[in-house]
Amino acid sequence: MNNGNDERDNSASPTEEKKSVDSLLIEELTKLIKPGKEKGKTAWTIGQMLSKLKTERLAQVNNPDSPDSVKSSESNFDDYFESFVSENLGLSKKRAEQYMEIFNGITDSDLITKKMAISHLEQVIRLKDDNAIKDLLKDLAKIENENPNSILPYTENIIASIVSQYKNYLQKQSNNKTSDYNLSLFSDDSSESNKNEESTEIGFNFIEALNTERSDYESRSEQIKKQRSDIWGQDIKTSYFPEIENIYSREPIDEQGLVGLFCTIFPLIKSKKLNIKCLDFFKFLDVSVTTELSFLKIKGIRTRFPDAIIEFTILDRKSSKTKTTELFIEFEFESFNYVRHKHYESQEKCHLIVCWKHEELSQWENWKKFSYNKTQPLPFILSVENLLETGEINLINLNKS
Repeated sequence: MNNGNDERDNSASPTEEKKSVDSLLIEELTKLIKPGKEKGKTAWTIGQMLSKLKTERLAQVNNPDSPDSVKSSESNFDDYFESFVSENLGLSKKRAEQYMEIFNGITDSDLITKKMAISHLEQVIRLKDDNAIKDLLKDLAKIENENPNSILPYTENIIASIVSQYKNYLQKQSNNKTSDYNLSLFSDDSSESNKNEESTEIGFNFIEALNTERSDYESRSEQIKKQRSDIWGQDIKTSYFPEIENIYSREPIDEQGLVGLFCTIFPLIKSKKLNIKCLDFFKFLDVSVTTELSFLKIKGIRTRFPDAIIEFTILDRKSSKTKTTELFIEFEFESFNYVRHKHYESQEKCHLIVCWKHEELSQWENWKKFSYNKTQPLPFILSVENLLETGEINLINLNKS
């Protein structure tokens, strides 16, 4: 009897075995998931493992003896799994679904090359046809092999265009078949009907469509480059800084132009006594919200991050006492370039991004959700374009959830 008891004690229960499988999957997934850095093939593997983990968890929650069991409802389980993945892997529901859709959409991972990114595969699986997906992946790989020493010879937009062309082709084929069928109802010549049906069975040529689209894309890119080389920017229009039109008359088209414009309008900002009134920014700087913060002077500008040091005057409205502080500034033509240039990985302080254009907050929110580790707060944003339009210093707080 003792031997029997020992045997029972050493054996793992089904629940413990499933937990072991879950733990292994979570461990492997944690190693693979690197927000913003996964290639297409890795994404496919992550999707495969997430799908397996989902199946394992579904079996677990449907087991009435399991501590993780939930009421049998598809929506309940989806909510549960979303929470489970978020807590254990730091993945949002959208991101997890993205991986699993890539896995479910592509049945042969050997067709995914090392150069293919997640964004490429997201477009490919829109074909929703296994044979078409295989053909497109093979042709993309063929184009890669034909251009081994150049940059990736296709883009996400090129693939998206090919997918749209393919769908239009299928729609046209379907319309042709419907038309031929209707004609056959009024015709006694069945052989002619068969001939018309056969004429519609023409395969879509992915490689030909890709080469055409690539040629058009390269042509458009050259035209854009040429246009950019001839453009100095649009005329600046502002009701609040009419003086600027006689000093610096064109809108910037790059970061260098932005720096020049900001230095030009700096004395105007001072003379008009424009203050920073953002309470969140005061808290960010750890100064009293009863103060006024105004531009004093530019202490230095360089090309290394952060780009500049600007001295500000801090006026305490209660005591009327003043002091100065130095803030570190980064110039970016588009605010999101701060992320593209990976400045958030630097240990250097940065209090303010001065940009010309500020992208929609949704772009920042998506990045924060998937890639930002939140080890330190993000700088606030000052859009010079907005400043010229409104005559006010309106800062944007990226740290709000």
